Amino acid sequence: MEAASVLEKPVTVINTSDLIYVNSDSLRKGYTRTFMPRDLSSKLDPDGIHLITFAYPADDGACMRCEILMKLAGIVEPQRELIDIAWEHYNGLAQIQKVNGEWVRV
Repeated sequence: MEAASVLEKPVTVINTSDLIYVNSDSLRKGYTRTFMPRDLSSKLDPDGIHLITFAYPADDGACMRCEILMKLAGIVEPQRELIDIAWEHYNGLAQIQKVNGEWVRV
């Protein structure tokens, strides 16, 4: 058995439908970094899983600015963007971690 069975740190992920919902909520709340809904839904891979990380508090602490690696439809390389989302949305996102060669929810 290998000395370390955990190969990676946990990463936070969001699927396409949740990303579209979170973006819509951010638009309603007037957050600074958002996407036009039509642009987002037409460009994202509908089955995509996107990696998201906290960057820093934004809009005077009302939300958090996050860096996101988005899976676009028909494109292998992810697209790096920033998005502002409510703290409660980010805190509710799933985390996954590579354990013994497989990704598992933590």
